[in-house]
Amino acid sequence: MAGKNHATIIYEMESMKSPQFLDRNPVTQRSHARQKLWQIMLPIFAGLVLVVFFAVLAGLAGPAEASRWADISLIFLLIPVMFVSLLFLAIFAGSIYAFMRILRIIPPFALRVQNLFSKIEQQVRRGANIAVEPIIRIESWWAALRALRREL
Repeated sequence: MAGKNHATIIYEMESMKSPQFLDRNPVTQRSHARQKLWQIMLPIFAGLVLVVFFAVLAGLAGPAEASRWADISLIFLLIPVMFVSLLFLAIFAGSIYAFMRILRIIPPFALRVQNLFSKIEQQVRRGANIAVEPIIRIESWWAALRALRREL
């Protein structure tokens, strides 16, 4: 491949593709077209026809009927909002219940962890005091000697 430019390499790779993958399967193509019609297009058009039908009915109605249609529309608009609100209410109530249960369980374990860290702290302090005791003792002797020397 040395000496070939990029366009030549791409052309050769394109020519290596097998012809069986270039043509589409007519059986699956027809099946896909049928599915697209029945599962996508028909529901969209049916919904569109219903919306236009109800819009024409609302437009032909008098003022009293328009109010009734407005009330019906408002009910249909509020139903999904109510279901979503109920879902959030259930999630909120469940989380409150879970937090109440967790708050009953946590204190004994938290006390155990606190006691463990208190013991660890005591051991670390004891180890640190043991490690620095010789240095502090030597420094205090030197300080006492310097103080005596100043007095004399």
